[in-house]
Amino acid sequence: KFEAEAQQLLNRARFIVEKIEGKIKVENVKHRDLLASLKKRGFDSDPLKKWQDSHNKMMNTNPEEVPEEEEEETPGSSRANAGDEEDLSQPGDPNYDYLVDMSIRSLTLERKESLVKKRDDKLAELEDLKNTSIPTLWLRDIAELEEGITKYEAELAKKEAQSQKQRKKTATKKKHV
Repeated sequence: KFEAEAQQLLNRARFIVEKIEGKIKVENVKHRDLLASLKKRGFDSDPLKKWQDSHNKMMNTNPEEVPEEEEEETPGSSRANAGDEEDLSQPGDPNYDYLVDMSIRSLTLERKESLVKKRDDKLAELEDLKNTSIPTLWLRDIAELEEGITKYEAELAKKEAQSQKQRKKTATKKKHV
């Protein structure tokens, strides 16, 4: 999944750069022509969707039963806008919605730099994961679990102490009345 996320970030950053440089034209272009252009320029069909589909097949689950991962939504890219135009894609067509549904605000230099940084961070995380042994990963998970349990128990003890303090206050007030 890390590879799919990194690939998607790479494609988004590249799309923004190529759009800014005028190598890709989105405005006043037929949907089919835009898809053909993206395919010709070597953009990947949605890597996360492809990963999710293969993961569902591997797990032998129905995609409708699997909750979708939270996608990074940008203003104007919500699924609610999907009904604004008729769906022109055919089954088997590459899925470039993750690129063409980005808002205009996404086409800024800051957004591109942010995506490049996220991509680099994701690739570094992936490389770290690949270079870490399974027993080490288990030990990390156990340490995180123990830390979470310790925090939970501390919060529980604090709430119990506050509750006892409140009960004592209430009991003291009743004695004075």
